[in-house]
Amino acid sequence: MSQAPLKVVATDGLDKEAIARLEGEGRDLVELRVQSGVPASELGAVLGAADVVVIRSATNLNSAVLQGLPKLKGVVRAGVGLDNIDVAKATELGVYVWNAPTGNFQSTAELAIGHMFALARRIAFATEQGRAGKWMKKELSGGRQISGSTVGVFGAGNIGLRAARMAAALGARVQLCDPVYNGTEFQTVDFKTLMGTSDFITIHSPLLDSTRHAFNATAFAMAKPGLCLVNAARGGIVHEADLVEALNAGRLGGAALDVFEKEPFDPKDPLTAKLLAHPLVVTTPHIGASTLEAQKAVGLEVADKVLRLARGEAVAPLNRPSHPRWAP
Repeated sequence: MSQAPLKVVATDGLDKEAIARLEGEGRDLVELRVQSGVPASELGAVLGAADVVVIRSATNLNSAVLQGLPKLKGVVRAGVGLDNIDVAKATELGVYVWNAPTGNFQSTAELAIGHMFALARRIAFATEQGRAGKWMKKELSGGRQISGSTVGVFGAGNIGLRAARMAAALGARVQLCDPVYNGTEFQTVDFKTLMGTSDFITIHSPLLDSTRHAFNATAFAMAKPGLCLVNAARGGIVHEADLVEALNAGRLGGAALDVFEKEPFDPKDPLTAKLLAHPLVVTTPHIGASTLEAQKAVGLEVADKVLRLARGEAVAPLNRPSHPRWAP
């Protein structure tokens, strides 16, 4: 690798401690530029000279963007999911892809459990009504306990397992639905059983061809009456139009969404407007990893990878280009 500093551009911001580390330890190794809110139309200009780009969920490195970055050698995703990176195109072009998957596990799992409480006790609805001057004690007397309920976890990766352990600590019966989970900590069930026996389901699966719109009209027809659904994974896993229909038909007890099929959502879109206005829906704007602790942990994980790359150390990528632009 060249002795020149590694040119690194972060397009979705970066934790201040991570910046300090890169500018300190990496003073002679890394040339860092940190931005946020870069429009898609300006990505080519902003990233034109970069060796490595660091992104979160806002920047979309699709095929066209990657094709226009002939100097790019690597992408570091500050987080877990890779659905905003065309990994196949990156691999074809010889661009390595890394992620920083461990820093946000706890924060995302905690948000999912928080959403579960919000649905069980209709906290957001009560707050809205209170702000309107309405005392809804009688109307909200049908809340539910998580203790003693059955909590289904769809996707038993690191985040899903943390959510499962927290639910179990609250006294819930926990069951997992994941085709590759082979542990013994929790009972595993198939998807039909998950839908038909769970009081709450929290989704922690990646968005794959096999999981896209897994929660659709067919799935909701199998749901246990009153099922509350939490999605803090990826928006495309839930079919939003079918979700609204199931809520309106009384097949579900509520839904909490931290993620949407289109982000940021358009509040004027008719379907999105129905979701946002629905009294049984709780929403947050994809903030699963947006805690100070998670941002610091992810940022430092990114900084560690970047420094190792700048020193010429081997850092195992997630893809294997046959003709890489760079051999770290």
